[in-house]
Amino acid sequence: MMMVFLMHRTKMKYACFTARCYFTEVLKMDSAVCSIANYLYPECKVITGNNLALEFLEKHSKEFAIPQMRRLPVSGAFHTDLMKPAQQHLKEAIKHMDIKTPIIPVHSNVNSYKYKHPKAIERFLVDQLSELIKWEQTMHILYSRISHLHMKLDRESNLDRFCNVQIRCLHSMRQCLYDE
Repeated sequence: MMMVFLMHRTKMKYACFTARCYFTEVLKMDSAVCSIANYLYPECKVITGNNLALEFLEKHSKEFAIPQMRRLPVSGAFHTDLMKPAQQHLKEAIKHMDIKTPIIPVHSNVNSYKYKHPKAIERFLVDQLSELIKWEQTMHILYSRISHLHMKLDRESNLDRFCNVQIRCLHSMRQCLYDE
């Protein structure tokens, strides 16, 4: 997995498509995976896939107008089809858990909607292994319902920085909408 910082002219989906084509057509390898795994905020996404496809993106980053990339220390290509074999193991583990209806609003990373019942939690936790994460979209939903969003997070974490950037972006967008 790799954190990718974008510019307005970055063609991230095309870059992923090109990496997959290189993997299958030039290297003649099956199961090419390279895709967006997480929408963090407008100028930042997480890309995941086969290691060779990610190396291709690193090597050709200038061609796709990708100004900065940073590898993430993870043990797998989360949020892609490469994680589908792990879904059954997670499903079995969840069967032994007692999941209750949340007493506060809890949103799914898969579709940004609020969980309404325990069965939905079970399903979307399993789906989350191989589906892309909609953090940016979830922040839009949360911020549209709450006038002031305050989060107390570890100041040294990337999540704190992401949330602050996301909140500033959403606040600017909201100001533009109300000013018109």
